[in-house]
Amino acid sequence: MADMMAKGSKIRWGNVIGYLFLPFTIALQDDPLDYVRKAKAIIDRKKLSLEPIFTSTCLGLVFRTFGTKVTATIICRALSNITMAISGMIGPQEEISFYGHPMAYLAPTVYGGPSSLVVHFQSNGHAMI
Repeated sequence: MADMMAKGSKIRWGNVIGYLFLPFTIALQDDPLDYVRKAKAIIDRKKLSLEPIFTSTCLGLVFRTFGTKVTATIICRALSNITMAISGMIGPQEEISFYGHPMAYLAPTVYGGPSSLVVHFQSNGHAMI
């Protein structure tokens, strides 16, 4: 935190958000792990593609050109067509406290989002995907 607050620091403030759309089918299968294998293959392929960079660049351009309201409308429209959202974040590397009281964990949640179900997981180690 001290590095971020130092004058002339090259460390960026703020949240970095990324998303990945995957097909989610609910059906009986002979081998339930087939869906997991297929989803893993899609995730690996998408992580190596230019999709995240393209999406980020386009949204940045829309934000700089049209402002916050238009960008928020586009994001809300995209998120309104999903069934389930999974949020994963790396937990704090240092001890955290709230008004001087140590905290063992922080449970994030979302209220009022357009999706039907939101699942959060928190890791105190490295990113899981």
